[in-house]
Amino acid sequence: MMTAETYWQRAAKRKISRRSALTGAATALGASALALVGCSGGSETASVQWTPSPLDTPKPGGKAVFAIPLDPGSLDPQVNVISGYLSTRIHNPLHAINMSNLEFQPLVAESLEYPDHLTYVWKLRHGVKFHNIDPTFGREVTAADVVYSFDRLKAGPTLNDRKLLTLHTDKYEAIDDYTFSLRTNKLFSPTVDHTGNFAYSIVPHEAVDKWDGLAMNASGCGAWILADYTRAERVHLRRNPDYYQRGRPFPDEEEWLPVTDLGSLWQMFKTGRADYVGINLDKLKRQEIEGKPEFQVAKSPSLFTINCYVRVDRPPFSDERVREALDIAIDRDDYIEKMYFGDGKYNGPIPWPLEYWALPQDELRSTLAYDPTKARQLLSAAGYADGLDLDTPVAAFGDSPKIAVIIKDHYAKIGVTLKNRQKELGAFLAQDLYGHNFDMAIFLNLPYMEPDIILRSYYSKGQQADVNPGLSNDPEVDGLIEGLWSIFDLEEKKQAVLDCQRVILKKHGPMYPLCSPEGYAGFSSRMRGLEEGTGLIGWMGISYWVEES
Repeated sequence: MMTAETYWQRAAKRKISRRSALTGAATALGASALALVGCSGGSETASVQWTPSPLDTPKPGGKAVFAIPLDPGSLDPQVNVISGYLSTRIHNPLHAINMSNLEFQPLVAESLEYPDHLTYVWKLRHGVKFHNIDPTFGREVTAADVVYSFDRLKAGPTLNDRKLLTLHTDKYEAIDDYTFSLRTNKLFSPTVDHTGNFAYSIVPHEAVDKWDGLAMNASGCGAWILADYTRAERVHLRRNPDYYQRGRPFPDEEEWLPVTDLGSLWQMFKTGRADYVGINLDKLKRQEIEGKPEFQVAKSPSLFTINCYVRVDRPPFSDERVREALDIAIDRDDYIEKMYFGDGKYNGPIPWPLEYWALPQDELRSTLAYDPTKARQLLSAAGYADGLDLDTPVAAFGDSPKIAVIIKDHYAKIGVTLKNRQKELGAFLAQDLYGHNFDMAIFLNLPYMEPDIILRSYYSKGQQADVNPGLSNDPEVDGLIEGLWSIFDLEEKKQAVLDCQRVILKKHGPMYPLCSPEGYAGFSSRMRGLEEGTGLIGWMGISYWVEES
């Protein structure tokens, strides 16, 4: 727990309640790929202290190896959404919200104050330094660096969400070296969530200038220093000895190895060549390692969710009857059985692991109940009694091809044919999904934690960088989403988020949310300091340690 005044106590002193201040569950920093969770807070001094159990004392040194199914492609936190699991180790934002307990997590900033509902003022820690490497050479982080980083995010090419800066901000500025302020142009309650997202990481201008970006090289203020990145082979990190959270991280090195073949990835872990395997452990995989002392399993639900995107701006999906027919023609229980051996749950617009904001399972099972008979009736009423052929690009990525086959089998039962076109990931994104070249597309949604950003997937102005793959334009949904921005009371916000999801589900588009596994991650027994669940500290790689014996 935080050893000094908590964020909420400070907010109360400014006559803004806990409910007024909190608007979201967590940041994408806390996404659940690792389940490495440590302390839930920090102090307001430059050193954040942590007291371990006397029976489980951290040991410095050693090296951890992580086997992952995807090369990050770019380590730039302001450009690449998917590489957050690595960029958060190298770079830090001002703060975050810890998803495990909904508490404010001071990072580069030691405090946040609210002079009013439009103005946010961060006080930076003294002595936070960029990495002691060329070209930053351990210089101190100042508020001018925050201004530069926000300018770069606002102006640069990115799929990360930056709408706080482009749509909702009046101005931001450095008041002095250790004070940064931002003023919104109207009430925007998700401001604290957005600025805690890893896309708002603080980056040094001289590193961007030297390398023309941060895709392959990096200098940040995070817990880990980039030693080497060879694309498609490995990312090698070493401990930052000057990290502002003193004594962290514990290991000397981390090595991240991308292995795109999932079978090889699993074998690498089982044979002891990796301490972590970056895939969900289904029932069969858990049975393989159950009872073996060299392995451990932590519950780790994923926020990467697979959806069916549909083009709602043109026939056939401009007809709500067609959209409903194809939504209820998906047998989600069969999907869970085939994908996860029965070990999964339904998703609404907000995925089920975000339990505070997600719709209840019984409600989702009722709303999204499989009904092929009604689906055929709806198609017939819409003029498609003889069925449909749908152009369906699918990314050759993760489980997407397998999911496409399952959905294709479901639709065959109502006379609908999916013409699946498997595409390389980059081509799929550029030419098909973001190029709007599809009738239906099957792909994942990004692992955001903030309900506001997640619901923007259904917003006419889009989620990331004004991207709206399904080309939806629904004034009712837009109005509900925009209405969330002025709600500062937590319980009122929750109810509005739930009601918004209910309306979205009745529209049956521009996405059909599918299902997600219960989620389990595998670790070697060498790794200590793990807890079940998810949280910011583990995502940054500063809580665990390695036992060599």
